Amino acid sequence: MGKTAERSAILRGREMQVHRISDQRDDVDGNGDGAPRLEEIEQAAERRLLELQPMVEEAERLRTVLDVIAGKLRANGAGAERGDGGLVALGPPRAATGSNKRAILELVAERPGITASEIAEETGVKRTVVASTISRLKQRGELGEHAQGGLCVTEAAGR
Repeated sequence: MGKTAERSAILRGREMQVHRISDQRDDVDGNGDGAPRLEEIEQAAERRLLELQPMVEEAERLRTVLDVIAGKLRANGAGAERGDGGLVALGPPRAATGSNKRAILELVAERPGITASEIAEETGVKRTVVASTISRLKQRGELGEHAQGGLCVTEAAGR
């Protein structure tokens, strides 16, 4: 039997023990409701936590391994990122904070009237990212509509 199957069998056995203890009823308070004895449930829970501790430690070691692997993938340009304790989809590395904004503002300043799709094409930034960044810059008053169409930098951008 492999380690995983063996652990599953142990876990199933332990779960059945916990259920048996939980199912034992004792009319401790004398009101006839058959409430489980809290001490027994507490003891079973404590035993179970002790049994699971090695698996928690193994999970932490595996997370460390995945972090190391993700770091090596990032170093190779694969862009693996950790999120919520798991490995997520690989893709291009994230741009530095503010770099998309700077690139867009510089390009619009150099070429007033440029469109979002032209910016995306020239910068290599995804069109959705360009569109959301432009929307934020317009809300902040840093970009506006050019008289002949496209975009232009506003005076607010220079502050």
